[in-house]
Amino acid sequence: MEFGVDLALLIEQLKLSPAERALRMRVLAQTAESARGSACKTGA
Repeated sequence: MEFGVDLALLIEQLKLSPAERALRMRVLAQTAESARGSACKTGA
């Protein structure tokens, strides 16, 4: 907390296997790209 790091989130991520973390990262990236594409189409 002192350095601005959410330790609970970090610990939760470390409980996942590397493959699970990679999958979550890929899903998040796809979601972000989809949202970005939607924003571009609406002119936002």
